[in-house]
Amino acid sequence: MYRPEQLPAHLGFALDNGLTKEEIGEAIAHLAFYASWSSAVSASRRFLEVVQKREGGGDGG
Repeated sequence: MYRPEQLPAHLGFALDNGLTKEEIGEAIAHLAFYASWSSAVSASRRFLEVVQKREGGGDGG
C-alpha cells in the first residue's frame, strides 16, 4: 500500500518466477478485501502496464 512505484518490479518478478497472469489477477482481486478496492485498482493498472510492456503492447494506457 502506498508504494505503487514498486509494483512493476514485483509483478515482473512474479511473472519471471512462473506465476501466470491469471494467478496474479486473482491475487490482486484478493488484495481488494485487505488493502482496499482502490489499492487493487491501482495494482491492476500497474499489472496491465507490465503485461503490455512485456508483450510489446504500446504505451500502457
